[in-house]
Amino acid sequence: MAFQRDKLVEVSALLRARIKVSEVANLVGVSRTTVYAIRRAGSGRKSVMDRDSLQNAIQSSPLTPMRQHARQLGVGATTVRRAVAESLVTVERPLLTPAIRAKSFERGQRIMNDLESASLGQVIIISDQKTCTIDPVEEYNIGDEKNVAFLYILHSGFLHCTRYSNGTCCSHSKCAQLGGKAEGNCIFGTCCYFTSEGGNEVGNIRTCGETSSGNGTSFINPSYPSTDTTLSNCQLIVDLLSDNICQLRLDFETFELEQPNVNGECKTDFMKITGSANDNSIPTLCGTNTGKHMYVDLDPTGGNPKINIDTGATSSVTREWKINVDQIACDSQYRAPEGCTQYYMDSSGVVESFNYVQPTVTDMVSLVANIHLNNLRYGVCVASRSDYCSITWSKNDNWGTNPYTFIMSGGGSALGPIIAGTLGVSLQGAANCPSDYVIIPGGEYSDSAVPPTTLYADRFCGGGFPSQVTSNIQPFIMYVTTNDVELIDGDDTNVGFSLQYRQNSC
Repeated sequence: MAFQRDKLVEVSALLRARIKVSEVANLVGVSRTTVYAIRRAGSGRKSVMDRDSLQNAIQSSPLTPMRQHARQLGVGATTVRRAVAESLVTVERPLLTPAIRAKSFERGQRIMNDLESASLGQVIIISDQKTCTIDPVEEYNIGDEKNVAFLYILHSGFLHCTRYSNGTCCSHSKCAQLGGKAEGNCIFGTCCYFTSEGGNEVGNIRTCGETSSGNGTSFINPSYPSTDTTLSNCQLIVDLLSDNICQLRLDFETFELEQPNVNGECKTDFMKITGSANDNSIPTLCGTNTGKHMYVDLDPTGGNPKINIDTGATSSVTREWKINVDQIACDSQYRAPEGCTQYYMDSSGVVESFNYVQPTVTDMVSLVANIHLNNLRYGVCVASRSDYCSITWSKNDNWGTNPYTFIMSGGGSALGPIIAGTLGVSLQGAANCPSDYVIIPGGEYSDSAVPPTTLYADRFCGGGFPSQVTSNIQPFIMYVTTNDVELIDGDDTNVGFSLQYRQNSC
């Protein structure tokens, strides 16, 4: 018994000296199981812990988990938690020091990017010591100040809710502050939707004379989904969510205004963006643009931009629009590169000029086909995919059913419905394409000779397009230019273009 008591005292002393269990077992000559049993029993006393050491450790590393503090102090995690619970030590953890903010912001950005790119079925778990509710713009809340378990996301943008029109994912308090309607749950609390005054449609809907107050706003004509004829000026003010918003993306879910005049000018009706980083660089639109989109660069400190739709009071044409407006953060992976009015992120797709609608032979003969808009200069960008080294452009002829996929100059009426759209009337180079054209930097194409000859040009116009044009210059971009004298140049019946693109693997 004396021997066992001596062993007990020796083991207990070594454990209090913070010697590892395995080392204690070797030194005393007992099994580790015996050492563990003695440690659990505590020799009739609770584990001895240096409270000052624990206090200093928590103050110097406030975000370190309690379990890690316990390991470093050589005591059990239960002992540390008991000391905190019984207020034997004081835990005052800073909730938002500059260092914590920077670290949490970086982590939050990574998680946001993962959330935005997650596919259906993926589950992303944000786990710390305690869950919490976070507003991504201004506020954060945690339920127990003894546990630091928050993710502070500052101006990192909102995640979208997809019921009805896009809503804003934010806290319940923020939704109430904005005057929205909370529907369901999302990562930051609730999906916040808005209703136009007097309207019945649930969604972030705004019409003439109103201001958007959340992301994913849909700007509609007053009678939508019916049409309007007696309008003059309709304006939406886009209230930017923060000073970290650098772009708008406008998706034209429905866009029907008066067609341009014979010179391709939006004279009667037009949509004009003001308050952007450069208003003159943004195309003025009219006609039919349903299904198309546009990016607008902003000055984050330049005030709120405005979307203006002006319609001629004397016209009896029916107007209808629903424009979905998304705000894009300056540091978002979805921000379009500078100079890109349109931006495509798929490896393949279709690009159409503004006001392009596939014409029929009857349209061409009767001179009623939509014509392209004049005085435009903009870029169409395609996001380069990894392991893809080139891009190929070709006519989007719908398996031969649409011959009129590219008429940029020369006039469809002058060419006639049989010749228009064919390879024989395609033109290349600056000398042949001085007014209306597209530029594909580093373009490589083949002529119609047998065998075909490989040729090089970056400017394309005329009444047709080569069978395909390939470029390996990145970033992938196509520039579109039209001048302001369509009628004088004989370009009054140019329909524009509908082109396919496909990125090619290296």
